[in-house]
Amino acid sequence: MVAPYEGDTDGQTSTDITDSVYFALRPHAPNGLTMNTDIQMPWREQLAALDKAGNADQTIHALQIHAFANPADLELQYTLAERLRAQKRFADVDIVLAPLIRGPDEHWRFRALLLRAECWWDRGVIPAAEADISQAASIDPGSHWPVQALAELYGRTGRDDQRIPLIETHYNGLRPDGRAEIVKYASGLQAFWHYDQTRSTPSWRPRCPGRIPALVNAGMILLVKDEDDVIQQNLEHHHALGFRAFYILNNLSSDRTRSKIEAFRGSHADCFVALIDDPVQAHFQGQKMEIYATAFLKHAKLAGISIDWMFYIDADEFICFTGPDDASGIAAFNSVLSDPHKKLLVHHWIHSASTEPLSITPKNYDPFKLFSKFSGRLLPVVPKIAFRTGINLRPMEGNHFVPEFHYAYNDVVTMGLSDWYLAHFSLRSLEHTRKKVINGGKAFQNAQGLEAHGGHWRERYRLYQQHGETIIGQILVGHINSIRANQAEIVTPCKNLPPSSKDATSKTKDINEFHALSLDEAAETLPGISRIKVADTYSSERPELEFVTGAISDELMEEFRRERYVWPVSLFQINNAEVYGPWFEVGSLILRDDISFSCQELYQEGRSDKADLRLNACFNDHKIGARHYIDITDDCVLIATNGHATFGHWLIDFLPKIYLLARCGIALDRVKFLLPSDVGAWARDLLYIVGIEPNQIIDYDQNTTTPRCRNLIVPTLLRMSGRASPLLSDASRLLNSLVTSRLNYSVGEIPKRIYLARGQEHAWRKIENYEILEQTLVKEKFVLVRPETLSIANQIAMMRSADMIVGQHGSALHSTIFCDHPIRSCVLHENVSGWFAGLQAGIAERLDQKIGYVFGCTDFSQGVYRTKYNEDFVQLIR
Repeated sequence: MVAPYEGDTDGQTSTDITDSVYFALRPHAPNGLTMNTDIQMPWREQLAALDKAGNADQTIHALQIHAFANPADLELQYTLAERLRAQKRFADVDIVLAPLIRGPDEHWRFRALLLRAECWWDRGVIPAAEADISQAASIDPGSHWPVQALAELYGRTGRDDQRIPLIETHYNGLRPDGRAEIVKYASGLQAFWHYDQTRSTPSWRPRCPGRIPALVNAGMILLVKDEDDVIQQNLEHHHALGFRAFYILNNLSSDRTRSKIEAFRGSHADCFVALIDDPVQAHFQGQKMEIYATAFLKHAKLAGISIDWMFYIDADEFICFTGPDDASGIAAFNSVLSDPHKKLLVHHWIHSASTEPLSITPKNYDPFKLFSKFSGRLLPVVPKIAFRTGINLRPMEGNHFVPEFHYAYNDVVTMGLSDWYLAHFSLRSLEHTRKKVINGGKAFQNAQGLEAHGGHWRERYRLYQQHGETIIGQILVGHINSIRANQAEIVTPCKNLPPSSKDATSKTKDINEFHALSLDEAAETLPGISRIKVADTYSSERPELEFVTGAISDELMEEFRRERYVWPVSLFQINNAEVYGPWFEVGSLILRDDISFSCQELYQEGRSDKADLRLNACFNDHKIGARHYIDITDDCVLIATNGHATFGHWLIDFLPKIYLLARCGIALDRVKFLLPSDVGAWARDLLYIVGIEPNQIIDYDQNTTTPRCRNLIVPTLLRMSGRASPLLSDASRLLNSLVTSRLNYSVGEIPKRIYLARGQEHAWRKIENYEILEQTLVKEKFVLVRPETLSIANQIAMMRSADMIVGQHGSALHSTIFCDHPIRSCVLHENVSGWFAGLQAGIAERLDQKIGYVFGCTDFSQGVYRTKYNEDFVQLIR
């Protein structure tokens, strides 16, 4: 049963509901468990124990038993619904939440409505999600949660431009605690978007750009413990930035931290530096900051210093600027500090690391050079605050925000919008990591009342106590690997781009009146053509593969590493355009008047010999009545271009264009999609499963018909050869949310370890020893699957359930774009020069999937590539 989204059950009596809940909660005792043995332990304790064991099915079963025995425990019912949602058991979630939504307890009704809204948007039923969010808002209008939920829903449906206006509209109606939470969320969104737009610009470089005059009236408070490898750099950096008042709490440091602070104080007579020995080992950072900030103001006043702004900085945090090499950054920061209306400044972390693990840090190093591996994206989004003194603001635990904010929305400043961030040098060496684990673990261990905080330090300290020194290296290497990109740059891609347009003398005679023009240039110079630029050219080094084994040459690896670039991502709209093709060799040709448009982001030339021959043939066919035109007045999307008859191109090239449409504000249900008639039925199935109805498809024979479109929408690709745009991760999330509501499959028990087997009979890429390879993989508990024998829905279901996938490089593996959880892939690859662009690795990079490659020995004869693989590689995937 799925309840209607209005919140009631339309015609069901209370008895019906009770029976439904009874059957949803009634446990069936798998694995020999009984109700008596399960309910002996309180449910929260049993939940913690089962979570630690990592068995999700067992956890849900135990919660069902407790919920069945304790129907009045609303928190228990809600917790069960949360776990069922995580397993995508949406019908059961609806049943469990129904009594909460109709019950008298407003608190649990509010939370249940928001949880059900999340289930609706997981299924792609957006109106239902919006309705539940609206009901929740009516219960508690002062809460930020419904506003944030609706903003998240906008983001998932491509309405990013509406998220901040939505928050601004509702802000004044929120309570002070809700205002604080929603401006924290909005600030994070804006900083994230701006970082995405600027991270790859040529001038991007975290640094101190010079002195900010207004910081002379600001104070910086630090709580430090065993930070002698970075405290001097921190104080010198912020002094150069303009700070002159420092209040430093030394929490029982056992190294040279204290002496280095004293040395800084002795050499900077222009500064007020108060050094306080804090004897309380337990963490309690929030309480300490509140106490000592008050003391700081009074202490500084005795010295004749007025503190207008209070900055809460840790020893590993450096305020930095990433913008252009001019005075704009200093002017922007100074202006904010001098504006009496501004109350709260929000910086966001740029996560950073060294490129290789360091045993210790060298003396007198520059942290911006030593830890030069900076986040490619602003993830995770972590704020730190500074605020104007004298207005009754205080920091929360960790100094990440304030618990309440009573002021106007515009009184908060997101510093990232002016290219100001906090460089976060959190784990710097093996020596420092060891100190951090021990000190952090003990501090939180001794802090009563802070059990909900510092979970990662508690866990690291527990592992250190169990495993000793081996865990320290693992933590540091894990941190380095978690930083997803080195400093990016924009340069001219070194890949072989499509050849430039032919000159006038090389045009075939029948189309002499046509000339080529890039869509970029056309959007700037011609009426009726527009461009939305979603992302600039992106460049970065490739991340390392999990493993590479077999007969691979240095030449092939160099091919892989040269894949550094992704073209700009755009959406064009062209009035009165004609579409010829697509054809295998030349893709889709777009004409208007006497112009043939080129677009390198579609691998599309404006003119080439093959394209000219195709067009000339079309024109001749038209003269003799063998070709006709169809006029399309609806907005129409060119989705299929180069490679339109290949399944893999649809997965990685065409379906992600759905995301671009949504992101640019185009309603997916109000446009038509051009579809050449020679594609398989699977293309229509793919479009349907992401929400495109059959009546939205304009089917045409590209060999006889030319669509003439009043408004042609042309999204570009989200990848260039073997590298994918960072936007692919967002595209995958949107596609998966659209797919979920339409999945209808029946494949029985779905295997966790899959080998995507290709038919060898008519293949032009054969595995010479495929029978031995298949037998070896079966022994390793892999299940052999022929994807082409499954429906699209079953293929997606299979991918979503798998933990480990092995297959030849190509279309079948590209289905990992539908994996909604981290997986491992093992790619079998031919050893052929010019083939190793590594597109599957490009997909894995964006979807946080682990991937390795196995190369075989390849021979070529009679048009067939035959490759023999050493089956020993299975040792790497056990």
